[in-house]
Amino acid sequence: MIRINLLPVKAAKKRATGQRQLILMAMIVIVVGVAVTIFHLADASELTTMQQDNKELKDAIAKLKGVVGDYEAVRNQKEKLVRQRDTIKRLQDSRGGPVFVLREVSEILTKDRGPTFDKDHYEELLRRDPNAGYNPSWDPRRVWIGSLHFGGGRLDLGAAAKSNDDVAEFMKRLELSVFFRDVSLSGTAAQGGGAGRYYAFGIGTNVNF
Repeated sequence: MIRINLLPVKAAKKRATGQRQLILMAMIVIVVGVAVTIFHLADASELTTMQQDNKELKDAIAKLKGVVGDYEAVRNQKEKLVRQRDTIKRLQDSRGGPVFVLREVSEILTKDRGPTFDKDHYEELLRRDPNAGYNPSWDPRRVWIGSLHFGGGRLDLGAAAKSNDDVAEFMKRLELSVFFRDVSLSGTAAQGGGAGRYYAFGIGTNVNF
């Protein structure tokens, strides 16, 4: 009987199979590597494109702000102007009402203040009569208002003063004011006695609007 040794053939087949498996694995590794590389490059390219788009958008916004200005700043400025306009309108509206009248009376009865007058007219009065001017050093606390009524373009005051000279000074200031005309005194009446003596009086005047 002839015996044939098949071990070398089997070994050769086994080596060939192992080589094919190694080649297959190497090819798989290469394919996976190429796929990963391609994916990474595509992702990096997309990121670069997004960054470029974002930069272009920021540049466009900056150019737009340069043309029309910052929206918030413009809006805030507009709101500020609207508030100023409304404030001016309220002040103008009050010129014909009690608030305006009270303000002028308050100025007249405030120390180191005085009536609102026409400078040229006032200087002309002083040239004609040096005593026509008001006394800037007068203490307005010597007159106090007890009652005030405003209506129909006329102001009526009930007041009191330390002396008749104080009454005269108060009247002179009202007459010099450009906002009052036809100032009239309804009379004075002495009240109290001694150091507590004072003079009650009433004044009526028309108001210039």
